[in-house]
Amino acid sequence: MTFYLETTSSSLPVLEAKEEIVHAQNCVGLYFDDKKSLDYANGTLYISQKHVFYVDFQNPKKNSLKIRLSDIVELNHSSRYFRSSPKVHLYLKFVQEKWACKICFYNNLGSTLDPCMNCGVAGRFRLLQADCHLTGEEKRKKGICPTCTFQNYPDLLFCEICGTQLTRLPTAEHIQLSFRNGGSSKFFEVLNEQRQELIENRSNALQDTNHLKKIINEKSLRIGGIHDLQQSHALKLAHNGQTLVRAFQDLDAFFSLTQETMELADQFVERIQNLAGFAKQSDQVQQLLKRTHQLGLLRNNYANMVSDNSNARLFQVELCKSISELLLNHLKSDTDTVTMTHAWAMYNRARKTELVSPADFAKACELFSNLDLGISVSKLSSGALLFQLKLPNQKEKFLSALMQTMQPSITISQCAMKLHWSIGVTMEQLESAESEGYIVRDIHEDIGFGVQYWKNQFQSFESELSHLLFSSQNNI
Repeated sequence: MTFYLETTSSSLPVLEAKEEIVHAQNCVGLYFDDKKSLDYANGTLYISQKHVFYVDFQNPKKNSLKIRLSDIVELNHSSRYFRSSPKVHLYLKFVQEKWACKICFYNNLGSTLDPCMNCGVAGRFRLLQADCHLTGEEKRKKGICPTCTFQNYPDLLFCEICGTQLTRLPTAEHIQLSFRNGGSSKFFEVLNEQRQELIENRSNALQDTNHLKKIINEKSLRIGGIHDLQQSHALKLAHNGQTLVRAFQDLDAFFSLTQETMELADQFVERIQNLAGFAKQSDQVQQLLKRTHQLGLLRNNYANMVSDNSNARLFQVELCKSISELLLNHLKSDTDTVTMTHAWAMYNRARKTELVSPADFAKACELFSNLDLGISVSKLSSGALLFQLKLPNQKEKFLSALMQTMQPSITISQCAMKLHWSIGVTMEQLESAESEGYIVRDIHEDIGFGVQYWKNQFQSFESELSHLLFSSQNNI
């Protein structure tokens, strides 16, 4: 069964607690029961520990859905055949139809002709006949809730009364994932691994539950008293002693294995560094250096981590979405700004592990102009890149905020503190406003104030002076 997927402003799926994205693949279309869907023709698939997410490229807020891994009964993969793209087939559990009683609003399973399981009232014929005139599509367009029958505004996604989902998602027991740009084999492998891991976790949880029930039953049959307390204390001490012995044995084995691994890694690095000069002459040595770099044994950039152009493009797009999500949470007001260096430090600090290199971060930031993610990038005269919210008349808003801080004058440090800008960004904005003639500077080095900026009132003074001169000449 498919469920509606809520997405963020960066077109990323909203995850549950303790859920992470494991794999992503773009350029994917969906088929429902061997029928191609035009609303789900091009999107990105994400795999997590619990769900398979589909985020549509054209309309991510409306045409996005998710499938629970626990609902997948069977999983198959079919390779490319002539002009047909490779596909991954998902066979889902059969879900019985639900209907809400018009008397007590209880959700029943089965046909609407059957009586309600809660109150026992059967559906009246005239009500059923009236409902037959309205199809499901007409009800959806009118915003009628299928649970509480409240008529909502047609553009709402959820009912205002009971919170039931109003958007109609395709219901199919067989869903085909069509991969137009490759990557089906890797996706099938990762999806199968996550599904098997979910099944194993459920079986382990069931075994733990049965074991716990057995222990509870055994304890309930014991005879209480001092003898029972002494016996349980002795058993606990023996169990703790065995656990400590096994732990120290494992620790000794781990230390010996770590020492052997470090010695082997040092020998391997020495041999690889000796072969580094012949990397361009031998393809085998070049591949060996590439795999060594992927393992993290060499710090030199002998090979790129991403070799496939499609994978590199997908990595940059997903990284750009993740960066925009962080910036949208950080940029609160219309005049807030973040430099690229500060944004890179914030992003890696939030990741904690698997840090992003400055080159990958810069390439991902170049996609802000193509992807409509609500972030605009501007380049200062010093060459630094500045991130800010993508709003109309952004330059006028910055200038208005700058002019409001002058009461009647202001220094660079005072302006930076009021607008929460860095010193470099503040100097750039003040110099830009000065070059356009909106403000003027006043230097007070002798009294220790330094440079102060004032609103430019010389233009209005010149116009008033010229008007007075013109009127005096006319009087003469």
